[in-house]
Amino acid sequence: MPGLADDPLLTTEQAAELLAIRPNLLREWKYLDVRDGGDRGPQAVKLGRLVRYQLGELEAWIERHNP
Repeated sequence: MPGLADDPLLTTEQAAELLAIRPNLLREWKYLDVRDGGDRGPQAVKLGRLVRYQLGELEAWIERHNP
């Protein structure tokens, strides 16, 4: 099972930079996905009040949306 060293957690800003989108768009996708169970954006991890994105999940989300 991979550990955090193998799958680092990125901030919203870092994840948005990797995806070449605005951080607010990533936040909007997260809000809408929680509301309606959609798949607009990559799954986020909540650590208390912090929102983080696993690099592996970002890569998987990119693959799912680029057939």
